[in-house]
Amino acid sequence: MAEQRIHKPRVRGSIPCAATNFPLRRERFMRDPGSKSTADTARLARRVGLDLRRHCRVARGERLLVAVSGGSDSVALLSLLTDLAPRLGLGLEVAHFDHALRAESAADAQWVEELARMHGLASHVERWSLPLPGEAAARQARYEFLERTARTHDCNAIALGHHLDDQMETILMRLGRGVGLRGALGMAWRRDGAVPLVRPLLEVRRDVLRAYLAARDTPWREDSTNRDRAQTRNRIRHELVPALDATLGPQWRTHWQATWQDLRDTFEWLDAMAAELLTRAAAAGQSAITSSPPAAPMSRLHLESLRTAPGPVARLALQRWLDVVPDGIARAHLDDALRLIRSRQSSRRLELPGGWRLVWDQEWLWRHAPDHVEPVIAPRPSLGIETLTPDDARRALQVPPAATPDNIAILNADALVPPLQVRSRLAGDRMRLLGSPGHRSVARIFQDHRLPARLRAAYPVVADAVGVVWIPGVGVAERARIGDDTRSAVRVRLEGPSVGLPESGPAT
Repeated sequence: MAEQRIHKPRVRGSIPCAATNFPLRRERFMRDPGSKSTADTARLARRVGLDLRRHCRVARGERLLVAVSGGSDSVALLSLLTDLAPRLGLGLEVAHFDHALRAESAADAQWVEELARMHGLASHVERWSLPLPGEAAARQARYEFLERTARTHDCNAIALGHHLDDQMETILMRLGRGVGLRGALGMAWRRDGAVPLVRPLLEVRRDVLRAYLAARDTPWREDSTNRDRAQTRNRIRHELVPALDATLGPQWRTHWQATWQDLRDTFEWLDAMAAELLTRAAAAGQSAITSSPPAAPMSRLHLESLRTAPGPVARLALQRWLDVVPDGIARAHLDDALRLIRSRQSSRRLELPGGWRLVWDQEWLWRHAPDHVEPVIAPRPSLGIETLTPDDARRALQVPPAATPDNIAILNADALVPPLQVRSRLAGDRMRLLGSPGHRSVARIFQDHRLPARLRAAYPVVADAVGVVWIPGVGVAERARIGDDTRSAVRVRLEGPSVGLPESGPAT
């Protein structure tokens, strides 16, 4: 278990700059050395408050868990939210996750606790008990802590200090590995989930936040790993972005921000269409053939709905549908999926990160988790046979087909050549379905009736010594028809706990 410390608030006071009540060297407090002008703090606070309500959708009276690392971004966020809280009726609590990956991380955690006390806020600090290498593992552990803490203390959302420079760096990183339109737009103002994540500073530059802290004489902590050029984000921050500043001039950031906003507005329009498409495709899939037991909701989509949609909309719908994949979906995966969907090839698979996969099967697209097990179909359920008089058989056939179970059929016993047995389809099996103009292969009948490919090999059929006389859920052979000249009939029934049939039989 990770060590967690919770501190209750005390009377709010000024933030200590020269000294604290624990051993800490003065140089660990950092200020922006290049900041000479005083930021318009009131204007910045109004802007953040507006974005908090309009973009982050934080309502009056809600409680926010503020994630504070001790760096300038999160310290500025906490300061701004503390100023806005009385006017917006917000409740605030502070959370800090000590990754235990740096020698000074424990001192950072203690500093954040003192900062929260000076603001009169409760703080929740947890130290990672089993640190793992890699940014991804640290990020996952941090977010799990934040979500757990927010739920424990009844917080409505988690506030993060990501700002405009972070957004730019994130987009450049994502473009490097290939993403769809949504990924190219970077981080969202609000990401809904068990506990929503909100980012009220996404339109504020890093230097504006540091000028704000300098104007208030507010210190922060500097993370030494931010200077490590081995990390991609740090190379973008310290090498690529300054090169763009020098090459394109200072106005390129303003132009980029305006273009980014236009793209986001366009994306929101397309995403609304994608959400509607996803709902429509999922609803069609729910009414279609499924495996036994029933598939989980939203685990399948109707392919024709996706085929006829515009490419950007279909791609966004797939991206929404695949958000459950923990390792994320790249643009290449979406392109491959859309290409196979439109090729009308059936019985195809596409491997996704983390062992997930997509399976095309006739008119449906299935999403399978790594632990998904293909349904096991009993190839030889037991066959029950009951003799009927011709009159009883004719009366039974008067029952509407919808009221007749798929595992029961009535056959003309005069036309059957014993023995009657239940088996799987064999190569060369052909039959003429009742009312059909001619014979077709059983394999083609399976296709025409949209029987999923994964079910065909073991799907039960009933045959006599001549050939197939009944396909459960599809129909009986013309030669086994009950007619006026029928002298004897049988009712055949597939019996057993698992007869290998889909929920509702093949679609007709």
